[in-house]
Amino acid sequence: MKKILENHIKESNKDSHFIPRMIAMAVFAAIFAYSFATLVLDVEKKSFNYQQSGVANYKVCLKENTYFTDECQPAGKQYIASLIKDVKTDFRYSFRADEKVDYQYNYDIVVRVTATDGDSTDKVLYESEDTLMTSQAVHKTGSEFAIDEAVDIDYGKYNRLITQFRSDYGLTLKANVAVTLNVHFSMRADGFHEQIQNSEAITLNIPLSERTINVSLESDEINTNDAIEERTRDFNKSLPWIIAADISATAFLSIMIISIVIFVFRESRRSDYDKEVSHILREYGQIIVEVDHLPRASSENAVEVGDFGELLNVHDTIEKPIIYKEVSEGHCSVFMIEDSETDYTYIVSLHKNAATKKRKSSR
Repeated sequence: MKKILENHIKESNKDSHFIPRMIAMAVFAAIFAYSFATLVLDVEKKSFNYQQSGVANYKVCLKENTYFTDECQPAGKQYIASLIKDVKTDFRYSFRADEKVDYQYNYDIVVRVTATDGDSTDKVLYESEDTLMTSQAVHKTGSEFAIDEAVDIDYGKYNRLITQFRSDYGLTLKANVAVTLNVHFSMRADGFHEQIQNSEAITLNIPLSERTINVSLESDEINTNDAIEERTRDFNKSLPWIIAADISATAFLSIMIISIVIFVFRESRRSDYDKEVSHILREYGQIIVEVDHLPRASSENAVEVGDFGELLNVHDTIEKPIIYKEVSEGHCSVFMIEDSETDYTYIVSLHKNAATKKRKSSR
């Protein structure tokens, strides 16, 4: 009797590949995690450094006079506005990279005259702009380029303009002429996907309509060190890890799907088992006695009947109650009639229900 029950319970709970499947899923998950982490972290960091510098030098040239022997005065001094003939400016800009690049640049020099209310620099009363010089685009390969342009600013022209404007409208003005070198460039370094585009400006401010003036360089003088960084991945080095990640992910998902299918199938079988046990207990509960322990019987005295109807025939013949015990919850139940010489048993199990269902479907 014990051997018969053990066989039914073993077959009902049988999923001999469950543990190997779980081990395989863990292995493939570890392979995928390691491959994915390697792909994310195994990148090459490249940097490209470049420097820019720019300055506007100037000197102030005077009209003929009896006080100054030198026609042009150096930068950084005070100058009498009525004696100024022109301001000679020299704009210099340089670009230098650590390696050769494909670059393209162009530039222009503009003069902007601005007059504001004497009490507020935010109230612009007059504004005009002239372009003194425009370059064509230059496209080259190299590690550096430089711009050096000299222009003369007719100070008297702009000063007379503002003086007349103030006189015509009786205004108190603060006026300024700004001379600016605008540089526009773009470049691409070997091995970098990103294209660098930039614009820089160097401005010289000259005040107008003052008895004395102080020509001063604006704070946007250029002297910078810049760099771009890019993270790249070597496809040839990454390919084995991509393949490993794909294979491990596919294997993991396949095993997981198989496990889900097996689980669903076993659950559907369990419902057949529950259905049969519930039917027997509901229809014949008055002649069935549920016990905590089954009586001990030897295998020689145990007879397993094919269906519950045969067990009912035995019950009608010897008029003894049917003993019931679920020996494995949700998997195996025993219905038994104990006689003096023979023990008649009917066993309901997942294994038995699945086998019966298979025989019916094959007919």
